[in-house]
Amino acid sequence: MLDREAKQVTRNITRPDSSVQEQTVTVNGLIVSNRSKSNQTATYSYDGLRCLNVLTRINTTPASLIDTLLPQNWEPQLSSEISR
Repeated sequence: MLDREAKQVTRNITRPDSSVQEQTVTVNGLIVSNRSKSNQTATYSYDGLRCLNVLTRINTTPASLIDTLLPQNWEPQLSSEISR
């Protein structure tokens, strides 16, 4: 769905293996929210240079892997812990 006035595009995808519709909302070409087929939602905000500023996840039970991907949550692993 296109909203020219708000410069917003909403894309819905229905998957046969889920009753939840995936949804991605973009404003000015930047993703502002994303809902997965498992009903986990992530919202995004950007700074003045259009760089990702904040990522918030909502409805994530159990916790999503998104947290582990954020740089502030990176933890060094011992070489013995890394699976091959």
